[in-house]
Amino acid sequence: MTDAAPDWTQHNEEVKAVWEAYRNRKPIRVPFILGINPRLTMFDHPANPKNITFEQYTNDPALMLERQLEHVHWVRFHIPHDVEMGLPDKWPVYVDFQNFFESAWFGCPVRFYDGQVPDTEPILGEENKRMLFDRGIPDPFTSGMQKKRSRCARLCWKSLLAVSNTWAGRSRSASFPGLEPMDR
Repeated sequence: MTDAAPDWTQHNEEVKAVWEAYRNRKPIRVPFILGINPRLTMFDHPANPKNITFEQYTNDPALMLERQLEHVHWVRFHIPHDVEMGLPDKWPVYVDFQNFFESAWFGCPVRFYDGQVPDTEPILGEENKRMLFDRGIPDPFTSGMQKKRSRCARLCWKSLLAVSNTWAGRSRSASFPGLEPMDR
């Protein structure tokens, strides 16, 4: 992975002006943003040189962190839109269980299929359609997926020390704002 890329200074200045005008209710044009995450660069993609699967990504906090850094780096050098491009001041990383977190928190089994995003199996049917009401809401801090999320956050934070040496030189600072030190 190389950082050789265009000078993004002019782009970043334009983006700043676009957003400033927009926030002041005097837009010079409609801001263009893309809501993309590592799913875009997961399957057979140059930003995923190790071909990390969603199952590995979900179950290994260090791989999740590494994969997010690869993804963010690739997007910031290859997909111009109205966000800052080039090396960031801070790397935006987070615990990412894609679109299955809530279902899994309520008890749905998570399934991983080759070449697909993770999915869950339904747990409700005609015979048990009131099960969630009868069982009650899972504990918000210690139940199933939340427990896994908290563990992942702790392990990701510890992994930052290892990967920050590799990625710190690829940013203007070694800060990772999306992953705050929690329950270390």
